Amino acid sequence: MWNEDDASRVSAWRSCDQAGEATLTMTILPHMVNGHGIAHGGFIFLLADFGLRLCLQFPQRARVAAQCNISFIRPGKLAIG
Repeated sequence: MWNEDDASRVSAWRSCDQAGEATLTMTILPHMVNGHGIAHGGFIFLLADFGLRLCLQFPQRARVAAQCNISFIRPGKLAIG
């Protein structure tokens, strides 16, 4: 499924060593910020949705989320350099 998931591959790096665990990072690029100059919430949800997919499909069992809730604790900043 990873090979067909262009949206997740564009912005996320993944590591999933065991069932139920995923660590992801995302570099915030200029096209990913909103009018306030911080990461657009849609990109944060993309990252979270991809992490959830990694955890739920290990080992290769397809499942989907029925609901999601995110609390933003600090803004994502534009990558420098």
